[in-house]
Formats: sequence, C-alpha cells, structure tokens
Amino acid sequence: MPPPAVVRRRRLLRAVWASFRLRGFRSVFRRAWRRYVYGQDRVVIFEVAFTGRALEPGPDGITFGRATAKDLAALPALARRGAARLRALLEQGDCWLHVARDGNRLVGYRFATRGYWGHGVVARIIRVDADQVYMDGVFVHPDYRGRHIANRLIVSQNLDLMALGFRGYVGCVWADNVASLRLQRGSRPVRFVDSSRRLFYHRCTVSPTMPPDIQRTLDEVES
Repeated sequence: MPPPAVVRRRRLLRAVWASFRLRGFRSVFRRAWRRYVYGQDRVVIFEVAFTGRALEPGPDGITFGRATAKDLAALPALARRGAARLRALLEQGDCWLHVARDGNRLVGYRFATRGYWGHGVVARIIRVDADQVYMDGVFVHPDYRGRHIANRLIVSQNLDLMALGFRGYVGCVWADNVASLRLQRGSRPVRFVDSSRRLFYHRCTVSPTMPPDIQRTLDEVES
C-alpha cells in the first residue's frame, strides 16, 4: 500500500481532473482563485458516532435506501450540477449514495466516501480513520424541505454504514450554511478552521473552540 501522502496526492489529482472535466475551466479557476489567491474559509469540522437509532418512516410514504442504477439515471433531474461528479466518484469505489424517493420520484440523496474528495486548507486538516467515512453532503429537493426528509435519510444511511463495520463519520460545514449546521444534532464539533488568503499572505487558525456565533447556532440545535 502506498504511503498516506501519496494516496492524498492521487486523490487530489483525481478530484482536480474531475472538476475540470465536469465543471469546466472557468468554474475551477474561480474556486482556485478563492482558495489559493484571495478568499476566506470558515469551516466547522464534526465527528459523529453511529448510534443505531431506528428509522421512523413517517406518514408521507417517502422511502429510503441505497441508490440503484435507476436512481443514478434519474440523478441529473434532482442535482443537475452535481450528478456527474457523484457518478464519477462512485465509479472509483469506496463511496455510498443513499436516496429518498417519493414513489418513483427521486427527492433527496446523501453521499459518503472513504476519503475526503476536496482540496485546499480543509483537505490538509481532515483525517478519516479506518472505521470512519467522510460525509460529503446531503441534499433534498426544495419542494420537499421542511418534512424531516434529510434527517430520515441520514438515519437510513447510518444504519447501512454500521452494517458494513463503520463506527461513525467525519463531516464539515461552512459556517455560513446555517441550514446544514442545524442538521448536526448529535454531532460533536471538533475543529473550527478560519483561513484567509490575500495573495502571498495566508493565515490559518484551527481551534477546538467554536466562535460565539457558531456556538449559538449549535446550542439552538441541541435545545
């Protein structure tokens, strides 16, 4: 097995190539400019232990499960910009896509990987243990929000990942994404990353203490 540094470089190169192929040069250039030339990232890193909490289906008939070939074919209708990326990563293996369905309609998904498919300062900080996964993201169609579908999707996928031998996951949420922060009930915030880059000046602080504004949001979730 190659050293961890070599594995991370390979994953970075694959992620960069996938970004160029799926998003185009202009989009990748804007992201690279913000991360490496002029921009700021404020990120909360979480660790979550699986609890085995049972899934409560609810009265709306929404079903949950691992994505099938039919779901992958329908994914662009749900997530037009992200579908190609998700399918490309699934082809590489060690990834899991779970979906929510309303009848035959795909209404949500949650994507987990064995590694962090990112770049920039967060990629140098996040470490995923052998018995953990990285939670890449959860998405619910706007027409179906406010019905606790994301929470049920999280429970459904957690149960399947536990059956595969995983004990928990690592995830990160950008500090201005309040909706995602509110989904972190039961999570343990372990790091706050504040990174600013101005051309050749780069400042990055990593702290186990959350800023007051972030802590207030997290306290509201737990109350």
